[in-house]
Amino acid sequence: MAVTYDSPEDQERFTAKHSLTIPLVSDIDGTTVRNLGLFNDEFAPDHFAYGVTHPGFFVLSPTGIVRAKSFLTEYDQRLEARALLAIADGALPASQFGRHPPNT
Repeated sequence: MAVTYDSPEDQERFTAKHSLTIPLVSDIDGTTVRNLGLFNDEFAPDHFAYGVTHPGFFVLSPTGIVRAKSFLTEYDQRLEARALLAIADGALPASQFGRHPPNT
């Protein structure tokens, strides 16, 4: 699942354009981001990057327990997919994937 500031309509277009298979959650007003403690207020409210979260992710177990998390310090940085999968692979036993881990 991914959380974005985009409207559901924009998310639908983006999902279709890029053939995404993960669900997107619309957080236009930043409520979810604030509740998770991820709202970035390092910039002035009129700056384009105000509220843009630090890129990152949580790895959750099937029961919703946070097994790993990682957030970068700059809003314009990103982790490569291979690095994300390696972190998830290390955080969850193979049996919790419901299949083989992504790196096998």
